[in-house]
This record gives sequence, C-alpha cells and structure tokens, in this order.
Amino acid sequence: MEDLTKPKAAVHQIVSRLETRFRNFNISEIVKAGSLGHGTVVPGHYDIDLVLYSRDITAEAVRLYNGFGNWTSQLKEFIEKEFGITSYTPGYNNRSVQFKCSYQGVNLSVDLLVSPFWSNPREFYQFLVPLSREKRKIFTVCASKWQIEFFNRVDSQAKEYIRRAKAWRNKYFGDDKPGRPSSYLMSLLVVKAYETANRRYYGAGPREVTTELMSLVKTPLLDVYWEDCYKLAEYSNLLPARPRVVDPANPANNVWESGIGDASVLVGIIHTIDLSRSDREIVLMAAIEGDPTIAMAKQAVDRIVKHIQAFKGFNVSEILEAGSLGDGTVVHGHYDIDLVVYSRGFTGMDVLRSPTLFKHWISQLKAFIQHFPGVQLNYRGERAEFYSLQFSYKISRGILIEVDLLVVKSTFVELRPGETECGEARKEGKPKSYLLSLLVVRAYETSDKRNAQSITQALKALVKDERKDVYWADRPGDFYKRSDYKDLLPSRPRIVDPANPANNLWVTGFAVGDHHILVQRIDSIDLSRPI
Repeated sequence: MEDLTKPKAAVHQIVSRLETRFRNFNISEIVKAGSLGHGTVVPGHYDIDLVLYSRDITAEAVRLYNGFGNWTSQLKEFIEKEFGITSYTPGYNNRSVQFKCSYQGVNLSVDLLVSPFWSNPREFYQFLVPLSREKRKIFTVCASKWQIEFFNRVDSQAKEYIRRAKAWRNKYFGDDKPGRPSSYLMSLLVVKAYETANRRYYGAGPREVTTELMSLVKTPLLDVYWEDCYKLAEYSNLLPARPRVVDPANPANNVWESGIGDASVLVGIIHTIDLSRSDREIVLMAAIEGDPTIAMAKQAVDRIVKHIQAFKGFNVSEILEAGSLGDGTVVHGHYDIDLVVYSRGFTGMDVLRSPTLFKHWISQLKAFIQHFPGVQLNYRGERAEFYSLQFSYKISRGILIEVDLLVVKSTFVELRPGETECGEARKEGKPKSYLLSLLVVRAYETSDKRNAQSITQALKALVKDERKDVYWADRPGDFYKRSDYKDLLPSRPRIVDPANPANNLWVTGFAVGDHHILVQRIDSIDLSRPI
C-alpha cells in the first residue's frame, strides 16, 4: 500500500492552522474529501479537498451572492499570509481556493471549499427543492460530508479498482485534456461496476469488473444511483434526467454532467481500461512513456530492429521484443532488450541435424551488426547454450542498452523469449528477468494484492518450496492446456513458461549456476520498498 504518512502530515498542518488561526468566520467542522479523504490515492498523486462547514455562512446568503466568493476571498488572503502561497492552480473562484504545496518532499494539491452547516441531509435536500437547476449546482459542495460516509462503506477491493481506474484516467487524459472525468465520477462508475459484477458472477475479479465498467460507460441512457442517503421516490422533483450518475449524497447532482462535461471522449476510449493492472503499474508505465531517456532507448531499439529486418542473410519473418524494454518492466538506468528473430529460412529438423546452424546465423549477424553507422558496439560473446549474440549499444553519453539477440525458427517451440538472459553481466545464481517476473506474478496472484508485505511473504514461500508447481494453463486466454502436452511438461520443482510447456524456468532461468543462491538470499527481498 502507498505510504501516506507525509501527505497526511501535510494535510494535518493545513487543518491545524485553519482551526487555530483563521478568525474571519467560525469553522464548525472541516471535512477531508478528495482522494486522501476517500481512501483512493493513486501513487504520486496526492490531492485533498478540505470543506469548511460554518454556521456563520447561511444558505440564503450563498444564494443571494450566487456563490461562495465572499468567503473564498478571505481564505485566499489567509493562505497567502500563513503559507506564503501566491500562485494558484488553476486559481481561486467563487466556489474554492486551489493551490499546491510541498511538505518534506511531497507535493500536495489542495482544494479549499466552504459550505453552510447542515444538521442532516434532509434539511439540505428540502432547501434545494424550490431552487432552479443552475442554482442547485452552486450547492454541490454541501454534500461532501455524506459523500465521505458513502465511501467509508465501500469495499476495500472496490477502492483498489478505483485507484487503478484513476491511474488509467491520469495516463490517458493528463491534467487538462478535454473530456477528463473527475475522480468522483470515476469512483462512482467503478463502485457500480464492482457491485454489478459481484451480483452476476461468484468471486468476480478484475476482468469481470472491467467488462461491467465498459458496458456501463457505453450505455446511452445510463441510470446509476444509490439509495443510501435518500429514497428516489421522496425527491423525484430533484432527480436529473438520463443519462445520469446520481450523487449518492445529493439527488440533484448528476455527476455524469458535473464530473465530465463531454462524455464522448471517455466513451470512445473506455475499451482501453484494464483493472487487472495495478495503479502502481499503470503509473510506472506512464512514467516510462514520459521519460525522455527511456523514450530514447526505445527509439534506438526501433533502429536496431529496422536494421535487422534489412539483413539479407536469412528470411526474417518476425522480430519479437522481450526483456525489460520489451515487456514494460524496465528499471530506470537499466535498459535491456531481448530481440528474438524468427526466420522461415530453415526448419526445425535442420537445427536438430546441424546444432551449429544457429551459430552460423549468429556469426553472420555479428559481421552485419558491426557495421551499424555511427554506433559503438561492445561485443560480449556468443553463448553456445542459447545460440545468441550479446552486445552493448551506446545511445548517448553514459547510456547503454544491453542487447541479447537470438535467432529461432518460426513456430519452433524449443526456444522462446523466456530462455533469454537480461540485465547486466552474468553472476553466479543470478535469476533472469523472465523467471523473476513469473515468480512475482504468481506471488501477487496468491496473496493480498493490496499489501506489499503479503506479496513479499508469498514470493519467499514460493522460492523456498522444494516441490513448487507453477504454471499458467487450462484457463480461457492461456496458450495451452496441460493435458494436450503431457509429454512436454517438465517434472517438479517447476516454473512452467506460460508460452512454452517444455520450458522449466526453474532450470533455465538462471544466468550461471542454479537456484540455490536465490533460495538462500530471498529472505532479504522487500517489495514494499520503492525502486
């Protein structure tokens, strides 16, 4: 789970000063909303909505002033004096004061809002009844305290999916792209999708919730509501028309309108969402895509691929990119790519009859690659065991890509990308990236996915299990069924390659040596520590 100690401490500092030093009007209650208040924080994106409820502010005065500008201007002056903040994002208006602050290296986005004090929801709803639709929108903030009560009742797994959905939103919409859905709208859509999936499927997982979410967003006459705080029949004169996502704390607020503006963009790209990917993974992938160094490395890989495709030595049918740059598991500063060159220029029987055939192709590739224009290559040697060519590709001063180039026959199952070596120089007992990735995936699947310590413990137990039997097969979407390839399956202990039933990564997944050193050292791993 994300460590929220520092952002919460920053919020405490702001609240404490408001409670003890702000004297312009009486503060009856301060409610913490936003992602920190609702418990749906996306890693690295800390935002808090602080709603100041005051008995000095009357609803009638807000209606006459047509907003909260009289009080937000006073808050702005206080913030400038107490915190020295003079820049606002995007600014302050007659509803809120928005600014960013830093506390012990953590950047926090703050939205300060004010509201009249309400004794209960019914009092608030009755006040809204005679108002026009536009006037009702001014008072949306008043329901914040009941929104928090609603999210306090939301299942923790649903909140995990909310974090993933918001991370996806941040990746595809940025901060100011038109059609960006609000966090509140995304949260409500995910909650409804989660509830629907669990009613329809026993033990519904991320795939089912994703499907329901896509279906929900694409529904033309969307009708999402809850009756936790009120009964729809009691406030039919407040309810908006379809399509609608009715605020569970305010029957007059259609979040499908207030939380997005134009829904067409969201409807158009919702098919790209995948709630099986963690919020941290999505954030990391977005960071990778925005990292100029990694972008440079990917461009360099594209140049290598195009160069190899032009090689006339044999018929290249496909070049598969694996390794950390290929599968998106790159760690900043460590760039490796496995290029698996599939060729129709020979048959599987050719390889069996002539074990040196791959070596022949590799030697030709070596001579070809050494003539890359303007590129410094450091040849590292051939590996007869995997028939590959390894070299370093210098893309900038001090930045190298470690390349592992393999040649295999198209559809020849004995050699697959899982058998390649990634990373730095070989070290006794060092597990390859592919093996380590599979071990972590299985540990994640069999643990409390929301708890890094739980995943760490599952990983340690898995590595130490002397009769381990790890595979991905027999399910819809898997590459094969075990019953179809009994003759290929290795014996235990085994980590069976999900793309090749004959490949036991627990045997082939180490650069030099075997698994004993990994078993001895696995107790030192801690997945709760950031990279």
